[in-house]
Amino acid sequence: MRTSGFPVADTPNSVQSLASEIGALNLSLSDQQFSNLIAHDKEWDDAPIKKATDNKPYAQEWKTQYPFWKAAASKIKEQEAAYKAWQTLKLSSDAIHTIRELANEAYKAYADGELTSFETTKEALTKAANQAIYGKDSNGDTDQAPTTNNRVNDCGKNNGSEGNEAGKNLKTDLLCLCAGAAGNMAKACCSDCGDASSDAWGSSAAAVPAAWKRIKDNCPTGAPTLTLNTENMQRALASFQQIIAPMQGTSNKKQYILGTLDGTGAAGNTGSSAATNGVCVIYKSAAANNVVTVTIDWVAKALQAAEQGTKLMQREIHIKQLEAKLRILNITASLQKHKVISQHQATEGTSQKKGTQGTSENENNCNKHHSDAANCTKAGCDYDANAKDGKKCKPKDGEGEANAAGAGETATGVDWSKNQTQQVCEA
Repeated sequence: MRTSGFPVADTPNSVQSLASEIGALNLSLSDQQFSNLIAHDKEWDDAPIKKATDNKPYAQEWKTQYPFWKAAASKIKEQEAAYKAWQTLKLSSDAIHTIRELANEAYKAYADGELTSFETTKEALTKAANQAIYGKDSNGDTDQAPTTNNRVNDCGKNNGSEGNEAGKNLKTDLLCLCAGAAGNMAKACCSDCGDASSDAWGSSAAAVPAAWKRIKDNCPTGAPTLTLNTENMQRALASFQQIIAPMQGTSNKKQYILGTLDGTGAAGNTGSSAATNGVCVIYKSAAANNVVTVTIDWVAKALQAAEQGTKLMQREIHIKQLEAKLRILNITASLQKHKVISQHQATEGTSQKKGTQGTSENENNCNKHHSDAANCTKAGCDYDANAKDGKKCKPKDGEGEANAAGAGETATGVDWSKNQTQQVCEA
């Protein structure tokens, strides 16, 4: 699982590209005052929007979101004609609102934490796997470890007692089980796991690196390749427990032995298949309250590595789901071009605008005659000598209400005085 069952490099994805396309559509339809603040070729510190939001309570939020808008501006720069065509459409307010909401969803996908989690998860996986295999955070292929010169003491002692190094890491256990001893290169694990005298490991740690290399190189062909995840690891460990659980030995019954204990096991794990010798790993076990438990340190580390492998699998699925969702959102956004206002609505809107302008002019005309009731009446206004606000001459009822932007707002309804999200400043 460790050597071939998990991805070693992040797979390219189109999440941020798809998300920025929706952001670009939204930005192209936004108020020009806002879109001018987003620079496709400037980072936050040099962008106009930084100056516009300095000392504002929502400045940090905009700094966080700026990469999304910058990417959107870059999309517009790359396809200016396509996005400019959208600006000529008289989209309905419903269409514009829909595009805003789609941009909000696109931003969430663009900023999804899983997009940048690969290296962190891979690092955690590699560390846990190394601890399981080598007993340390880094690779130990070339280490002369186990470092003692006594294979029997390391792997399994006389009369079937546990080895001092047994269960501490997989490298030691596999050497105990598979490495041949000088003068006896029996191929306990596979035909090529050790058949050269230079690969013998019996009483010299110097032979460990060469002996280990042959074993490790042959591991992938000795078992089916499985994806490194929690489910597969739990199944493998369950099978492992079934293998080591049976009692072994003719007269000195012992449990938790990986390999074969020959006869009484009096000679211990010498790497020889001769009588009373063994090629095996004898694990430490203890009984408490009539329950026997075995101590194998690398098991917990192997499960930790598998957990990280599961995270990588789930991450890959999650990213594919994001891509699928964004493709649907892009289609939905594209369909909004069919939601345009009718000619009647456009004419009505123009008339209302003219009416508002006329009302404002009438109010200005009335304001000239606060001190003269006769001239006020002559101008077509109402005169109130007791007006509390001091404005005695006012337009007749219904004529003086102007449709102006509120305090802190631009003409598009953007309120810069409040904490806004990416939906602000849009048309």
